[in-house]
Amino acid sequence: MKIPQVDVERAQTNLMVENLDTQLKQMSEDLKEILEKVLNAHMSSLQWTEQGTTNISNKLKDITKMHETFKRDTERSFLQLITIRKIQGWIGDEHLSIHKRIEPYVKISLKKTLSIGGIDFLDVSKKQAALDKQANANVVNLKIIR
Repeated sequence: MKIPQVDVERAQTNLMVENLDTQLKQMSEDLKEILEKVLNAHMSSLQWTEQGTTNISNKLKDITKMHETFKRDTERSFLQLITIRKIQGWIGDEHLSIHKRIEPYVKISLKKTLSIGGIDFLDVSKKQAALDKQANANVVNLKIIR
């Protein structure tokens, strides 16, 4: 009679093991789904960050190109003005150092008007007009002193 008692206990143990195995498999599937969702969310965040970084990098390149063009045009205009004034006899070679005195103001003006989002061209043109006016005043002062 002891054999049937052992069989009953063995059957109960097998049922508990099967039940525990089923629960562990379900937990494993649940954890797998959770991990997939977390990894997908992280991948989406990384892709979004990479796209934003690429956009900002492209805008920065565009702004740098615009800045270089503006700087080159400003320097060319200033040198043309100096050349014209020199030809007209308003200034001599000794006064050409005015470019060195005005250049920091041009750089400050550009730094204040550039932003990550773009350039405020109206602000740039107002400041450039003020700088041109100041440069013309300096040239006139040089002529008067001469």
